[in-house]
Amino acid sequence: MDRPSISTFGIFPTDVRITTVQQELGLTPDASGIIRLARSIRRDLVLTDAGGRWLSGQPDPTTYGPGDVPAVRSIPCGPLLDYLTKPNVNLDLLANALLGASYIYTAKPFFLDATALAAVVATEAPPPELIADIRLPFPRVLVVFGADLVVDQTTWPPRMHRHPYPPGMSLFRYNIEDAIIERGGASVCAVLLNAQDEQRCQGLRDICCWMVSADPDPTMPPPSNYDRQRGILLGTPSLSELAPLLHNLALVVSSAVWRAVPQEIPSIGEPDTERWARSLQRHRARQAILAGAGTGVHVLDMVAIRHASASHPKPTGRHLKAHPRRGHWRRSRVATRNPDGQIVGNIHGEHGPDWRYVPHWIPPAVVGRASGQADSPIVWRLTAPNQDAGHLTR
Repeated sequence: MDRPSISTFGIFPTDVRITTVQQELGLTPDASGIIRLARSIRRDLVLTDAGGRWLSGQPDPTTYGPGDVPAVRSIPCGPLLDYLTKPNVNLDLLANALLGASYIYTAKPFFLDATALAAVVATEAPPPELIADIRLPFPRVLVVFGADLVVDQTTWPPRMHRHPYPPGMSLFRYNIEDAIIERGGASVCAVLLNAQDEQRCQGLRDICCWMVSADPDPTMPPPSNYDRQRGILLGTPSLSELAPLLHNLALVVSSAVWRAVPQEIPSIGEPDTERWARSLQRHRARQAILAGAGTGVHVLDMVAIRHASASHPKPTGRHLKAHPRRGHWRRSRVATRNPDGQIVGNIHGEHGPDWRYVPHWIPPAVVGRASGQADSPIVWRLTAPNQDAGHLTR
C-alpha cells in the first residue's frame, strides 16, 4: 500500500479506508436505515423542486442561500436512489453511495453566506491550543457555503491522474476526480466535520468529507451540459493542504453566533405525501423553503459577531494609514462548568478537567480608516498548493 501523501483534500490513493470509516462512524445502515436515507433524499429533491432555483436545462445558481441546502445535499447523493432500484448494481457503487448519503444525512447543516465565507477564508490559522479544545455543537456538522470556494491547481496523491483506475479505486469516487482534473480545478460547496468524542462533541476527528463540484461537461447532451458535476470526497485533515481552513470552520461553528431557521413550512398534509408535495408550490411555502425552513439549518449571524468583537480603545493620537486586518482568534481561559452551570474546576487546575480555552473570533476588517469612510472591497484567495499549505494571500 502506498504511503499517504499530502494533497489538497487529504484523500488516499485507494479506498482502503472506506470500511474503516464506516465502522468508526457507524455509517453502515441496515435495511430500515437505508429506507430512511432514501426518504430523506427524496424529500430534499421535492424541496429543491419547490424552491425553483435548480431547474433542469439552466445553469446552477452562482450563489447559495439557506434554502439551497436540500439541493447541495441531495444532488451528489441522488444516485443512491437509482442504485437501490437496479437488480444488478455494482456493489462498489452502492457501498460508496451509502457511505456518502449516510455521512451527509446524519449531520446538522450550518450555512455561511458569501460574506461570512470570505471572512473565514481571510482568518489566520488558529493556535494549536484552540484546535485541541474544539467543541462542535453536534457530533457531525455539515458546513454549507454561500458560494463555491474555488481551489486552483488541485493536487492529488500519486497514481490518481489518469486511467487506468488505480487498484482499489472506486468508480463512484473517481468520476468526480476525473472531472476535476479534466476541467482544471475544483470548487468546494460544503465540508462535513466530525467530533472526536461524539458524546461530548469534543475534539476534531481526523476524517472529513468534501462536497465538491467541477465545471459542466460540454460533451454531455442537453440539459446535462448546463449542470455542474458534483460529488463527495472522503478526506483526512492531517493530510490536507487546507487543514487551516477546516480548523477555522470548526472553531466558527463551535464558538460563533448562529440562529436557527424555523422548521415549519406553511403547507397542508402530512410530510412526504403527494398532498404535501402539492402544497409546497404555494407562494408562502416557497418563500419559507428559500429561507431554509424544513432543513434544520443554522445560519451564521455576522452582525452579532462583529458587534461582539468590536472594541473602542482610547485615542492615542497616532494616525495610521487605513489597511486591511486579517481575521484572527483570541482565547480566554475559563473554568469548567457542569450542565447546571456550576464551576467544577478552576483556571489554576489541570487543562481539560479544570479549565479550557474559549475561542473568540475577530473577523477581518479595515483599521485606521477615517470616521464614515466606507470599506473598500478586499479579495482573499487560497494560495497554490505548492506554497504554504492552507495559508491565504490577499
